[in-house]
Amino acid sequence: MKQLILCMLAIVFLATSCKKDSNNTPDENYYFTAKIDGVDYSADVTSASTYVINHHGSLLTISAALPTVTDGVFLANLSGYTGEQSYTVGTGGGTSYGRYTTGSVGDGTYSSWKAETPGSTTTGVFVIAKDDGSVVEGTFQFDGYSEEAKTTKKITDGKFRLKRK
Repeated sequence: MKQLILCMLAIVFLATSCKKDSNNTPDENYYFTAKIDGVDYSADVTSASTYVINHHGSLLTISAALPTVTDGVFLANLSGYTGEQSYTVGTGGGTSYGRYTTGSVGDGTYSSWKAETPGSTTTGVFVIAKDDGSVVEGTFQFDGYSEEAKTTKKITDGKFRLKRK
């Protein structure tokens, strides 16, 4: 009987002393922040929708999901990507673009503010300050025009440091 009680106490002790590590803890070394019309926003760096990926060698895609769909998603495609330098988006940027999107097509709340050619007369810049093959770091700003809302949003003070996929 004594052994049974000791065994049960050991099981209780082990079960309550074990801690599951969380994979959703943000790594403070990685971030994506910006101001949208002067209001600070930070992306959820633990989201599967926040990443940097290099497609076909000459296209860098930067995606960042804000905490909710209402807050939005950033997406940038930098074509002709060759590494650390400035990339113009929108007018004068060729096929490179920056977008800030909110809402949902399904419930009729979708809007996308773009610096993109064709479809917008706005412009902006993404500056890649570091690309070591595993981490991409830089700054950005652009004015995005929404054809749906017929408004412009100023995206300023953008900073990011993200792992490559």
